[in-house]
Amino acid sequence: TLAVGLMTLYSMVKIWNEVFWKALPEENQVPETPTPTGDDGRLLKPSLWMMYLPVVVLAMMSLLIGVFAEPIMLVMNQIGDQLMTPSGYIEAVLGASASAEAALLDPIEIQAERVDDRLEETP
Repeated sequence: TLAVGLMTLYSMVKIWNEVFWKALPEENQVPETPTPTGDDGRLLKPSLWMMYLPVVVLAMMSLLIGVFAEPIMLVMNQIGDQLMTPSGYIEAVLGASASAEAALLDPIEIQAERVDDRLEETP
């Protein structure tokens, strides 16, 4: 499998070189445009650290997600629980009086309470 992987990589590199690095035919050549200049007439050149910064930040974030997977997963589970049961958020924002409105968000729970109440009333 290693040999097959290396041959595949080799063929993909050859295709990449042929498609993207080959010189354009004369009829497809685009005339060169001047480089934009700053207010003082100097040519603007992107700084090297500004080009590498996003790559480094994204690579570090990927590594941190891999290393700290469990705490991130715990936070994501809590977020999912809060999204599925918004009554706690509603009560925190609107106060305890909003519990009736929050109950409307869980009709299955209300129906179960009604069944329980009817069972208690039955002699």
